[in-house]
Amino acid sequence: MAKKKAKKMKKTKKKTAKKTRKTKPRKAKKVKKGTKKAKKAKKMKKKAGKGRKGKKNRAIAKPGYRTGRPMKKASVRKPAKKPVTAQRNKAISNASAAVMQRLIGKVVHYYDRIGVAIIDLKEPLHVGDMVMLKKGDRIMPQRIDSIEIEHASVPAAKAGDIVGVKVDNEVHEGTVVLPG
Repeated sequence: MAKKKAKKMKKTKKKTAKKTRKTKPRKAKKVKKGTKKAKKAKKMKKKAGKGRKGKKNRAIAKPGYRTGRPMKKASVRKPAKKPVTAQRNKAISNASAAVMQRLIGKVVHYYDRIGVAIIDLKEPLHVGDMVMLKKGDRIMPQRIDSIEIEHASVPAAKAGDIVGVKVDNEVHEGTVVLPG
């Protein structure tokens, strides 16, 4: 029995030895100059140098990558800036000042379950007034049906009060309240 096991072990060792043998790299065959094969081999060498055959060749062909050549700086065009005149700046500030003069208040918080916006008032507000709720490009008209201060319903609120107003649509914090 021991002899049979020893023979099997020798066979498996031989098989594994055969598998792990390394093969010698092939040598390039010499081709006579002027033949078709020689011309074809020359073309293949040129292609390999240009980086068309494999990623490694492409990377080597790039400037600055494993070569001594310096990297080229990418030229990026910057868009020309329009000159801003003092008159244009003045017009912009006047427009923003006009909006700020008309400003009734600003939404501080919004309760989504009950649909109530908490507004910090800069101007007086009355029940029945029409206002515009503006945030970015979105503008929503809103009629004031109820105003509450500290859970008490009031017909009007003065500047400086923080009031709760029932609104039809969802509004976000920072929404500006303008007269409508």
